[in-house]
Amino acid sequence: MEKLNANLLRTSVEGSGLLFEARLKLAAQEVMQGNEGGILSRLFSDPDLKGLLLKFRELLKDETIEDSLRSSGRSPAAAANVVDRLIKNIEFFQLTSQIHDVFYTFLPVSWGDLRDGELTLREGRSGEDRSYTCDITLELESVGRLSVSVTLFGGAFNVSFHAERADTASLLDSGKGDLEKRFRDSGLPLRIVNVGRRTAINFRVIKPRGFDARV
Repeated sequence: MEKLNANLLRTSVEGSGLLFEARLKLAAQEVMQGNEGGILSRLFSDPDLKGLLLKFRELLKDETIEDSLRSSGRSPAAAANVVDRLIKNIEFFQLTSQIHDVFYTFLPVSWGDLRDGELTLREGRSGEDRSYTCDITLELESVGRLSVSVTLFGGAFNVSFHAERADTASLLDSGKGDLEKRFRDSGLPLRIVNVGRRTAINFRVIKPRGFDARV
């Protein structure tokens, strides 16, 4: 969790397997146009979870691989079931994204205190102005459920925190000054920071538009 940054987040999303078919389509278009660079070269150099799983599933059909697994005390059938289950999970997110016109994916994060989490990136529009919002919903072992919303609008950030527990809300409120200082030190304009309580913070709330990453 401590190593999570923008580049790692982008790499995790692009390699999650949900974009595999889209990348294949773009690669095919490049071949048709006589361009074998760009997405085509990255398609086979960048890791893609679904692509790797599909390759692994084919390898498990090889008799040599099967014999090797058996000799090491492992079951080829059990390995194939795990691979199929992972592929089906990826395809579930792909189908959900298609149905709701929102990009859903999962984000593998190792965080001992985390029970559940969601991250949503959305773009909004008001006349000629656009806003960009990141919503984070967490359930942590130590502090319960809380939600964070960060919106960039009109060149400045608006940040709001909500917690189900009163002690968690009080803890968040005590850190407002430190957060404001971090924004100033980073040269990021901050308009307001709000902290409050919310009686029910729910997961799996379908957003009308955006990008939703299941943690």
